[in-house]
Amino acid sequence: MPVNEAPWLTRRVEVVFMIVTFLICLASDGLKCKNGGVAPCIGGSSPCERDVNAPSCDDVVTPVVWRDDKERCACVARGDARLLLHVVEVGPSLPPTRSGGSGGHSLERLPIAALVASALKNRSGGVAASSARGGIFGASLFAPLRSEVGLAPSTTGPCAANTSSLKVSYSFDTLLIRPLSSLLRDTESVIPFKNDFFAIQRHLPRLQRVFEQLFSQKARAAAPTRDACSNVHLVILLMVMPGSDASWVNGNPMDIATTLFDAHTYVKKTLTRYLRNKPRYTRLLSSIWYVGVPVGFPVHCGTPDSASDATAPPLRSAYDVEGRKNASVSSAAVVRNITSAFCRAEDANFEVCRAMCQHYEQQVAAYQVANNGLQQIAEEKGGRVGMRSFFLPYRDHFHTALSTRRLYWRDCLQLSRKGDVAVAKSIAASLFAPH
Repeated sequence: MPVNEAPWLTRRVEVVFMIVTFLICLASDGLKCKNGGVAPCIGGSSPCERDVNAPSCDDVVTPVVWRDDKERCACVARGDARLLLHVVEVGPSLPPTRSGGSGGHSLERLPIAALVASALKNRSGGVAASSARGGIFGASLFAPLRSEVGLAPSTTGPCAANTSSLKVSYSFDTLLIRPLSSLLRDTESVIPFKNDFFAIQRHLPRLQRVFEQLFSQKARAAAPTRDACSNVHLVILLMVMPGSDASWVNGNPMDIATTLFDAHTYVKKTLTRYLRNKPRYTRLLSSIWYVGVPVGFPVHCGTPDSASDATAPPLRSAYDVEGRKNASVSSAAVVRNITSAFCRAEDANFEVCRAMCQHYEQQVAAYQVANNGLQQIAEEKGGRVGMRSFFLPYRDHFHTALSTRRLYWRDCLQLSRKGDVAVAKSIAASLFAPH
């Protein structure tokens, strides 16, 4: 009969083996969290709580759900995958510049998020299919997103029908920033970068409504199918609108583009932190993505007294390389007689129009420098800027051609209703057009 001569040694080996196994699992789990949280992590989002400014924490990376071919094909056949497209606009409530007399008239900036959401819905409809060509997120830049959400076309595979589709819903929120000191500081004061359990309810009420609707639909679903095919993806379209006062964004025109890019990054990581504090919401989602849209300033084409739009002097020359005003180049000369091009003496709002155009003349050189900088920074830093985020190439969303001036503009700075709709359609088109 065999006898264990050293049972205490066996127990020690077992204990040591268990400890080593636990440490290996813990280290592996922590590494996964550090590298983007691509698997369920011990302690949830604790690594990002310890280092909230880590680049890997700017995005919300949800746990991977593994399914075998049979389960995946069954989910594809059900066709109940969903894409939630939520537009978030960040911009000044009212620019600080006032015009005219003792009463004055404030420059208006109408929120455009609702119009962008409507333009996306009108163009894309309520369903997105992997077989569609030129559909939403059709540009090559969005290939990782399409693959993740199931919009990548598949011609081979175990499923009988390899074409997948998503039901698309659209919503929006607007974050109004009161201009007091500067864009970044004022944005930080409105949406501070801190843990706030009620932040989504306070700042993104329509997004919260979307989550609550998901909860209701999940509660009504039959128990066996409630979680088997949970396939809901959230894409947040983020726009930072600079308003009309360039100096509020940054006192140095050469740095305006960098400030706008930094504002996108700040808002994105702040929204991510708010979402991490709501695991009840994030557990409903298969993935969360951000798409940043750079928006600049309106720079109108040459006025009728110009020989042609192409012969107008470059507005960039109004500032030297350090961003200081160049006294030898006058912005008023660059925008020759802009007031007479937009304002008519017989119009009831002539005085307001003239005041707006005078303000435009003072700002337009900085506008052009900022737009050029946005184009450059989008080329150098844009594209895929995170594990789950993009920053689109710059394009001029304002219609500033002479032929559209009266149709889209009330004056040099304020868009008409048709102008707002045209800008919204242009922003929406950037999710479809090839880049």
